[in-house]
Amino acid sequence: MVEGICAEQNIIDGPKRNQETGEFEINPDNQQPKRGRSLDCKIEGLAERHLLTEPEARALHQHRYLGNSALHELEVPSSERLDIAISIIEHAMETLYNIPAQAGNLSRMRARAR
Repeated sequence: MVEGICAEQNIIDGPKRNQETGEFEINPDNQQPKRGRSLDCKIEGLAERHLLTEPEARALHQHRYLGNSALHELEVPSSERLDIAISIIEHAMETLYNIPAQAGNLSRMRARAR
């Protein structure tokens, strides 16, 4: 789901974070953040483009960790974890799709009322 969102939003990469420090890794040649094409970098790319806030991106990372455990370690998540994961992805979709659409509707309504 998150990969699909990134693809639909044309996010092909993003800045890389150091997993230990949480800081962006810096390219010594140009002093800019290193970039990567992995899902964790793409999530950072969503925040970098201001499509999601930093807290929303951190929540999507938690969603990603749950998916990684299920896929790579064959860990079956509890129903409570699945409920939380569904809430996180629903929130991201609200932020990226529903709220902008609703704002557009309000704008059109306001323009017609003039």
